[in-house]
Amino acid sequence: MNKKFFAGCIALSATLAFTGCSGNSSEPSPAVGTPGGPQEQPGVVSGQAMNDYLVGARVCVDANFDFACNLNEIQTTTGARGAYTLSSTNNIAPTLVDQSSSDDLLSAPAGSKIVSPITTLVDNQFNTNLANGDGVVRAYNDAINSVKASLAIQTLDPLNDDYVANASFLSEARKVGHVSSVVNQIVKTNRAIVKANSIEASDPNNQAALNRILITEVTEKVSPISRDVGVLVDSGQPVNVVQLASDNDIDAAEISNNLSAKLQKAKEELGKARQALEALNPEEATGATGATGGFSE
Repeated sequence: MNKKFFAGCIALSATLAFTGCSGNSSEPSPAVGTPGGPQEQPGVVSGQAMNDYLVGARVCVDANFDFACNLNEIQTTTGARGAYTLSSTNNIAPTLVDQSSSDDLLSAPAGSKIVSPITTLVDNQFNTNLANGDGVVRAYNDAINSVKASLAIQTLDPLNDDYVANASFLSEARKVGHVSSVVNQIVKTNRAIVKANSIEASDPNNQAALNRILITEVTEKVSPISRDVGVLVDSGQPVNVVQLASDNDIDAAEISNNLSAKLQKAKEELGKARQALEALNPEEATGATGATGGFSE
């Protein structure tokens, strides 16, 4: 496909409600601020990291998709209210937040304004959809809608709305904040257990695959967690994050069983997802500079 023609067809819309002009009527072009689409501010990646606000956390554009902030990747440290700004033209790689002091390891699809345990769920589902052969726009939309359905939210945008700031006046934001904390607690606890029981799980080369396995498992728990949290919030009762995490825990022993095969399967799925994004815009996938988002010449 002629890249110049395709680039000229990119719909300059902040939503995904547009028609495709890429020559493929079933797959429209990515919109502004979504994976593969033009950046809202070319060369700038900015947002907030939160499970509550994460201050002093390392944040990077995960250009090689390994779920780690490597020294050669563009990165910074979050400030007040978890805010960050990065200079990057990479419009397909996820944003990663790593706060080693609390073992928070979170991701979000390119273009997200929020990085949280909830956006990590969206990012993982996005990868699943891409690995299953969905087009980028459909994979992205379906991932967002799937997570929103599990959370039973109508108003809050999990990729762009500050649920911490909105918690004081929006019940959906309070619920999302509590679910976020429970999900994060489950993932962190089980990651530590699996790593303690397996040298293979502790291998940095397996970090992305291990986290995919854990996040996929916890995704199945989001709906019941959301229901439990909703009952507590609506009735004005306190939310015990540790207790809810225990009540909805995943099975670290089962995850550890035949781990090698599971890691290999996760790597293959992540590889397919990355290939789909690289095919959309291969130069940006390697962190090339000079482009303004969308498609390079």
